[in-house]
Amino acid sequence: GASNVVFIDFDGHVFTGTAWGSGTFSAVPYDLDGNSANFNDTERGRIVDIWHRVAEDLAPFNIDVTTQEPASFGPSTGRVLVTTDTDSTGKAMPSQGAGGVAYVNVFGASNYHTYYSPALVYYNNLGGGEATYVAEASSHEFGHNLALTHDGTTSGTTYYAGHGSGLVSWAPVMGNSYNNNVTQWSRGEYPNANNLQDDVAIITGRLAQRVDDHGNAIGAGTALLVGGDGSVVSSNPELDPHNELPENKGVIQSAADVDVFTFTAGAGALSLAVTPAWDAFYRATTRRGANLDIQAELRNGAGALVASGEPTDDTLATINATVAAGTYHLLI
Repeated sequence: GASNVVFIDFDGHVFTGTAWGSGTFSAVPYDLDGNSANFNDTERGRIVDIWHRVAEDLAPFNIDVTTQEPASFGPSTGRVLVTTDTDSTGKAMPSQGAGGVAYVNVFGASNYHTYYSPALVYYNNLGGGEATYVAEASSHEFGHNLALTHDGTTSGTTYYAGHGSGLVSWAPVMGNSYNNNVTQWSRGEYPNANNLQDDVAIITGRLAQRVDDHGNAIGAGTALLVGGDGSVVSSNPELDPHNELPENKGVIQSAADVDVFTFTAGAGALSLAVTPAWDAFYRATTRRGANLDIQAELRNGAGALVASGEPTDDTLATINATVAAGTYHLLI
């Protein structure tokens, strides 16, 4: 239902008369087994994973991320074409040898869909089509369409490859984010950054943010649903892709957004775990794909801090406390 759409196209596409050059390009489908007529189980699994990861990158914004071809294209409909850097006739695709290429600052233009599209992602140059690489490249190239430029360093690095290690290793989407667990739109929050573009603000200017799903302040929170046995459960984007079970989950839209959940507890031990969306698409052999590094706070009815959780070596957060009976607020 969003007014903006980005279509991640895996089944090939023929385009001609565009800014990519004269003649026709017959881009081939995403194909790992030599049978481009059908997607096998491995290909379908990777397509789902790529979609999850791109959808996570764009979750704060008013846009439909889809693998279903739209009925029509217009200035607010993007196409990210996942293909190889040689077309079906043997012709070199634009910027052959690269991981991808896209025009900058063209989303919303009257001729976006007819002249400056598609954004191109070459899976044959991305770990043989490995889902993490293809997803990061897809978000990166669509970011160019939205007016974002490369995140590098003042020492001459074109693509900043990030910092940190383990589960909290970090990199900007518009840099080189292939090998990190936390990838985010940035505004130059790393040493020697050469690009201070506020990516979130720029994307918001193009797409607008989605409607905030939870109040940001105590007194405006959403009721946390607690089972009769005291358990707190939620679904994840893999098992509930259409968010038909919205209970006890949400989206943090920006650094300023706070999701507040309110509940009543009896006296005694209380334990809460807040998990990022990597729970939906974590694979043992690939990087995590969620953008959010969670900080959680437990406050009492008066707003005083009772406990907090923000581990330095993981992106989830846990709250453990012994509390008196009363009303409490979980701030994420």
